[in-house]
Amino acid sequence: MVYSHPMDDGQLRSFKVKFEGEGVDDYGGPYREFFSQFFAELQMLHEPQSEEDGPNDTVTNSSSEGGSISSKQEAMVSVSSCQMFGTCLRTRVCIRLDLAMSVWKQLVAEDDSNPENALETLKEIDFVAYSLWKTLRGILDDLKRLQSTANISSDVASVRHRELEEQLEAMDLDFTTVLSDGRAVELCAGGTSIAVTLANLDKYLDAMLRARAQETQEVMNIIKQGLHSIMPVSALALLTWSELEKRMCGVAEVDVKLLQANTEYDEGLSVNDEFIQRFWRVMESLESEDKRAFLRFVWARSRLPQGSAQFHQKFKIQALASSGTDSSTAGVTPATGGWMDSQMPKSHTCFFALQLPRYSSDDICRDRLLYAVRNCIEMDGDFRLADTEMTGWTGISPTDQLRI
Repeated sequence: MVYSHPMDDGQLRSFKVKFEGEGVDDYGGPYREFFSQFFAELQMLHEPQSEEDGPNDTVTNSSSEGGSISSKQEAMVSVSSCQMFGTCLRTRVCIRLDLAMSVWKQLVAEDDSNPENALETLKEIDFVAYSLWKTLRGILDDLKRLQSTANISSDVASVRHRELEEQLEAMDLDFTTVLSDGRAVELCAGGTSIAVTLANLDKYLDAMLRARAQETQEVMNIIKQGLHSIMPVSALALLTWSELEKRMCGVAEVDVKLLQANTEYDEGLSVNDEFIQRFWRVMESLESEDKRAFLRFVWARSRLPQGSAQFHQKFKIQALASSGTDSSTAGVTPATGGWMDSQMPKSHTCFFALQLPRYSSDDICRDRLLYAVRNCIEMDGDFRLADTEMTGWTGISPTDQLRI
């Protein structure tokens, strides 16, 4: 079920969120923050295995093991967790989700079974293995050209054949491959004892590519089962893989011009105001990761929609007054600099709003903005919690300015 509360400023939702130990009401911001945090944790890298239990200590058979997904990873990826993919789509929450092109293609039922697509998949998930495959393919192509050339002397052909053999022998390969999780698997029964030679090189290349293309199939089935329980397969089939990626993830690079075109200014403010112009100059100068952090700070999401038509909320800029309220309601316009330079920006994630002090220089504006977006990761400005509700929090002052 999808609904929108009048106080949610157009944000669709499937449930309400309450963060334990944080004094924040959910009018859209905590809802988006939940998904941002959920998918960030889902994609966190696992701790590397210890040297005593290295990934190459044992070799398993790929035909019996299936995909390169450890039991710990399988436990994390459940149908219910993958239903979050569909919930994001239905409630128009853009999240950061770094998936290979082949994964998106499978989600929209595009054919990804031909060798060219499988090779592109390998290039995305393991460039070292892709480079090895291309090198071996070059050796095989040289061998085929040598065998098909009629006007070459037997001595020259023999020398060139021996060179190819030596090149392959120097690689010391057998019928195994290392999957994305570091496990070495046999490409056929007894693969560890079968050396790769010119005679069986073509079989090795096919088996290696097939094993790497199929290694994530088990988890893909779980992802599709969860997604398709929320979004019908027939609806997803109307999209290309790139359209689905953009609908779900937005645009990776933050387009400041697009954000500026979808910004509203509080009463009494104008895009031509000096401190507003200063803010946009600073935004343009930020690194990509800091721009994404800024979006997370003001909107609880790190990606912008594809274009203006997909903005269900406009970005709102308000001026911070000495009382902490908007300058338009205070009845006076605070001076630039002085006390203002010591203040931090304040965000309202539910309403995609920023209360911006009137900083006196670009450097001060940049320093304050970067401090806020890099350090303020919690929401705690709607109400003050009772001492018994301050679960897991120590050393936090009630006067600290956090996100709302």
